Amino acid sequence: STHNEGWWYEGGGVYRHVWLTTANPLHIVPWGVYAKSLVTGTIASTANGLVSSSAMFDISIDIINDGSSTETFTLSTSIKDAQMKSVGSNTTKSFQLGPKGTTTAVLTMTMKDVNLWHVRDGYLYTLVSSIMNG
Repeated sequence: STHNEGWWYEGGGVYRHVWLTTANPLHIVPWGVYAKSLVTGTIASTANGLVSSSAMFDISIDIINDGSSTETFTLSTSIKDAQMKSVGSNTTKSFQLGPKGTTTAVLTMTMKDVNLWHVRDGYLYTLVSSIMNG
């Protein structure tokens, strides 16, 4: 290229991995879910790893309404074990969220017979939250 033309790259355009995330106007904010766990029971070592008799989870979920009308909804949250079997669930009371509004739903859930994560046994749970209109 000459001095006034600038740089030229034949493969110009988007050249990195790109993800397009679509969402309804009423949705959970990307990266808007936070869950803090607290072991509340006694911890025991078993052949399958570490186990606690109970645990408590404090969960906060940021929700936004990008729409132009007020939305009424409930929030359903469940905790799934490593086999994706539901081991705890909670449905919130009904919320109303005005246009362009945001809110944070705060939930507390408890579980019995919790498998604890350990370096030798990386047991993980999955938190699934859904917005239900109406």
